[in-house]
Amino acid sequence: MIIVEVLAQDKEMMGSFLRMNPGTVCLESQKFQEEPPVIQICIDLKSMPLPQVTGLILMYIQFGLHIVIRKGGREIPGFKKENILEKLKKLKAEEASAPAGAPAKEGPPSITDYLALTRFQKSSLPAPNKDFYNSIYSGYTAEEASRPELFLCKSTDRFLEFLSAKEHDYLIYDGYLREALNRFNRLYYDLSDKEDAIHYSYKCFAEIYHFMGQDKMAMLCAMQYMSGRGKLDSDSGINLKKSTAATETQEKFILLHELCHWSLNRLDKRELQDRIYEKRYEILHSEIGNIPMDSPVISDAVQYYLSNILRTVGTGVSLSDGDIQKMIVSLRPKAYENVSKLQESFLNLARTNDGLLVECICDEYAYKKILEAEPGLSFEAVAMDCLIGLESLQTLTAMKNEARNLSVTSLDLELTGFRKRVFRLCTVWHYAETQPDTDMQELRFSMASTNEHFSQNIRNPIFYRVPSALKKFSDMEDEKAGVGSVDINKLISSL
Repeated sequence: MIIVEVLAQDKEMMGSFLRMNPGTVCLESQKFQEEPPVIQICIDLKSMPLPQVTGLILMYIQFGLHIVIRKGGREIPGFKKENILEKLKKLKAEEASAPAGAPAKEGPPSITDYLALTRFQKSSLPAPNKDFYNSIYSGYTAEEASRPELFLCKSTDRFLEFLSAKEHDYLIYDGYLREALNRFNRLYYDLSDKEDAIHYSYKCFAEIYHFMGQDKMAMLCAMQYMSGRGKLDSDSGINLKKSTAATETQEKFILLHELCHWSLNRLDKRELQDRIYEKRYEILHSEIGNIPMDSPVISDAVQYYLSNILRTVGTGVSLSDGDIQKMIVSLRPKAYENVSKLQESFLNLARTNDGLLVECICDEYAYKKILEAEPGLSFEAVAMDCLIGLESLQTLTAMKNEARNLSVTSLDLELTGFRKRVFRLCTVWHYAETQPDTDMQELRFSMASTNEHFSQNIRNPIFYRVPSALKKFSDMEDEKAGVGSVDINKLISSL
């Protein structure tokens, strides 16, 4: 059995695929943070004639659609128009020579069969804590009686997925995401050396390349990670209580965010547009729409420039309070000019990008739901943990894009920045509503500093240093790298 994954641009296109392929089993899937939805076409090579399978795949390619072939939880690279039949013959021969298993079942594959086809399971790890995830899923969302069934797994994919199969909806939560979130929290709160972030990224890249079917890159990244693994695995000097609490908050945030997506998708078009309009109005008619020189946004930018200057100057130079005050005054016009340029781009996204506003709606829902369900939690701690979680998810997505050689555009940076900025604003607005006598300036600066700290110590070291190493790995000949001498599945399972 193989999975042919086809990106479908809209529901109408999905329907046409289902009508055109009556002899195959089609499932609708949507990965967390990925647009658009995809059709997963399950093909049994033992029973379906190769010319029919070849024609099916060629048809998708002729349509100009992006397709991915998966088997055994990994992508099969190198499918081209010229070699489809040859590749399929090889896959069919492999299936024919494989040990006989249970008799093939008619109809769609079970959820466990589907995951075996599309994800590489980390079977060596303990199973996800069902009680913890079910408590979030049931306790926080009791009003959603017909919500999709929660299904847990642990795979190197690490991402959530909605799956619709024969009128049954699943929300697949990958418990291995917890490992990545916890590691990024440790790096954020207890980082002693920026090399730690770089070393950990090699583990992520090894698993990403393995999933993509690129064994040489997976092996070399895995070995690079293992060279510094001992230090990363040490609990010495780590605030375990703080990083564990942050991880649990982030998992709640992610699950609730996805459930909000599911709820919004059930609204009719007018209701959904009303929700988007409300968020757009809130953003455009806030202080963002008109920035005076004494705005907190300008003050945040001044503090950012000032901290960079003081970091560059170092401790060897003594500056008086008067000197620093003069610097603040001189920096304010520059900050105003730069923020104003960014502002127009920000406002344009708010006016035009409905999908991005939906993400912001779901972020705000999840954050408020956590505080509502657990009123004893620290308001600021929950906000900071959720923001670090967003940074971690965006870093994982950026690693996947790097591995696929997808260049980062200025628009990509604007989109990720927009979502984090709106989240910071929503938390400040919520705090102002519930704690009207509190000075918001400190919270604003604290939230902005969270983004800066993550960028300077985790994301920037990874993406400034690692791509050049990946290029060297890519240029290395397979024989010199030792490809074929290592059981790559076993190696990745051991990480």
